[in-house]
Amino acid sequence: MASCSSQTMKKKAKREISEGPNWLDLPRDITQNILQRLNAVEIVTSASLVCALWWNICKEPLMWRTIHMGYNDRCPCNNMDLFSEVANKFPLLEELDISFSNISKDSLEFIGRFCPLLKSLKFSRSFFRSIKWNDALAIAKTMPKLRYLSMIGNTLTNDELLVILDRCPLLEYLDLRICFRLDLSGSLKKRCRDQIKYLILPIDVVGDCDEQYYDYYISA
Repeated sequence: MASCSSQTMKKKAKREISEGPNWLDLPRDITQNILQRLNAVEIVTSASLVCALWWNICKEPLMWRTIHMGYNDRCPCNNMDLFSEVANKFPLLEELDISFSNISKDSLEFIGRFCPLLKSLKFSRSFFRSIKWNDALAIAKTMPKLRYLSMIGNTLTNDELLVILDRCPLLEYLDLRICFRLDLSGSLKKRCRDQIKYLILPIDVVGDCDEQYYDYYISA
């Protein structure tokens, strides 16, 4: 009797699974909204290969307004510069995460030139290299519309920070946590507080509110 009951439950479970929602039947706009929550590697290596519909959705320019290219074991950091070679395919790009990458100064400039709408850059400390003067200059020279900049853990100096402040007048959010080479005293600290609406200092510790401020400045 127990065996019969067990078989019945298994059949019922299989039937419920088979009768579950078909993801391919979802409206196109809902499918796109779901796929946009994936990072770039997941879109390219998985989602785009599911079916023709998803492939076409993944090719749409609006899918690439936000790109996360941080460290991923399926996207080795020494291949990061390959992304810059196709940056001209993403003219609508607004948000880019290249944290923990070893992207070069030339690639930063290339991205800045071909992604004129870029307003958010996450460039936290790399395990392999830290920011250099040329990197700061590339950001300042080619990304004047930045509103959100995260530089957590970088070896940023006062001069490098100043050139970014001078060339990025729209900057509203600046995260400098663990940037211990900075000396934010006197006039530089006043300059940061006067220009930046939400400033996170090297010694600050900020939790969940990070993403709230990020969402606010990106959607505003």
